[in-house]
Amino acid sequence: MPIEVCPKVFCKNKAVYGAFDPPAWDLSKVKYPRVAFFTGAQDWLATSGDIARLRAELPAGTIVSEKHVQYNHLDFTWAYNGPERIYNDMIAQIKEFQGKGY
Repeated sequence: MPIEVCPKVFCKNKAVYGAFDPPAWDLSKVKYPRVAFFTGAQDWLATSGDIARLRAELPAGTIVSEKHVQYNHLDFTWAYNGPERIYNDMIAQIKEFQGKGY
């Protein structure tokens, strides 16, 4: 598809990256040394393959916590039991590392 007729959102990708899809992030360049994974067993947007790729490509020792719940992608925002399933743990981890440097 010529850039002159492509949908606007894809035109910028084509102009910037030379392709309609942007390149994959180089996860080995992640600078923050602490990452917590909160993953959903029923997530159709962030698949187990996506999570495996992320886990494999992050620098060694980066992942400090993993919690896997029976959620889909939207449940992380809308689930009635979000506080007890993930938010309380997430906030505790933020507090634990607050003010700590790299």
